[in-house]
Amino acid sequence: MKKFVAIFCIILTVFIYIAPLPALAIDVQVGQQVRLKARNDLGVPLHEQSFSSLFDRVADGTVAEVLDTANDKTWLNIKTPDNKIGWIVERYVAQVLEGSPVLNPPPVLPGDGGNVAGDIPTRVWTSANACDAVVKGDELLPRSDSNTLRLASWNIRWFPDGVPGSNPNSNNLKTNLDWLSCTIAWMDIDALAIQEIKTTNNAENAWDKVTQKLNEYTGDDWGVILNSCGSSTSQHVGFLYNKDKLKASGNKEVWQYNGRADNANNACKDNLRPGYLAYFEAENGFDFYAVSVHSDSGRENKDLTTRQTAVERIDDVTSGLADIDKDIVILGDFNTMGIDGGISAKQEIKELKDKVANETPGFNLLSVQPSCTHYFRKNPGLLDHILVSQDTSELITSSASVQGYCAINRCNSISGALPQAAISLSDHCPILVDFNNLDLD
Repeated sequence: MKKFVAIFCIILTVFIYIAPLPALAIDVQVGQQVRLKARNDLGVPLHEQSFSSLFDRVADGTVAEVLDTANDKTWLNIKTPDNKIGWIVERYVAQVLEGSPVLNPPPVLPGDGGNVAGDIPTRVWTSANACDAVVKGDELLPRSDSNTLRLASWNIRWFPDGVPGSNPNSNNLKTNLDWLSCTIAWMDIDALAIQEIKTTNNAENAWDKVTQKLNEYTGDDWGVILNSCGSSTSQHVGFLYNKDKLKASGNKEVWQYNGRADNANNACKDNLRPGYLAYFEAENGFDFYAVSVHSDSGRENKDLTTRQTAVERIDDVTSGLADIDKDIVILGDFNTMGIDGGISAKQEIKELKDKVANETPGFNLLSVQPSCTHYFRKNPGLLDHILVSQDTSELITSSASVQGYCAINRCNSISGALPQAAISLSDHCPILVDFNNLDLD
């Protein structure tokens, strides 16, 4: 027995001296740059998520920016100089480069009223935790002026489940409610036109969580108003708005903006969406009509006809509104995708611009910068738009600003993994515009 113990001790001693010691953990902070060290000639594994989900590799010695961390910093979300974004295991960090400048800062987005310091937009649209840190640091998206009102539109893919149906199984497309709330707070939005929204009990509970989170971020009370026709699992349109800044009244469905509907009794005909109208008033400020829309999707001739019919009906509604207030904003997902074997998306957008200019009281189709609001199969498209009546003197700029991963990616086609925001938030990106918060009419 003594001989056995002696042999065991010798083996243990040898093992202690020859076995490699585990690498000491490196304290990595979001925003720092790190130098990576590969373990073999293949390079550093790059994953889509903060678990084994390999999609690419990064060369040994690459210097990358840390965008986020997970699992007690054992996983790091990084961005490389060639704009690859993904997750690595912390053990591949050879060195933290203290005090070095941020790599590849995102562009200044048109219409944001000024520079957004450093890599703030990238952090906001990387993860809920990174966004939360930015908003709690009071580094919000600047406004065009201190006394402005900000309107926006966002198709939030099948909110809150991320997929159609009444009993969606667990999936990675579910809306990340904390992240959604944080991005809305960061964009400093006063009223948000929303599309593709379910009205199930689960959806109602989700909105309760979002409005509560927004209350925590802003200190204000928030409300949600949606069209009522259609089943609870179908897509609805409406508004999320700051009730402490805006009063909403006259809410109603606008059946005319479903190009297949015949009257108010079948506003959701063929499972399509009507428009949803509300009159918003800011105390001693801008008051206006707003309509949230979601046009028919599809690349067949019948789909284009349905979209065109809805546009042709605009002044069936707005001509009456203009007699009361000529400030009218129509915003949402117009699905301007063109058709196969027919007009292109670009042509459809031009036709939309020309058509609405003659719809009472006359509308301007705002240009969009950068020029995409949606990704399909990793390619950009421009589906979402904002129309503003020509008599709206409170409008500050003739262009709308696109936020989200569309702007971060500069509307280039995506190589590699989809951005996490496309998975956890929506395949669409928000689009916004500022108005002077004055009553000029």
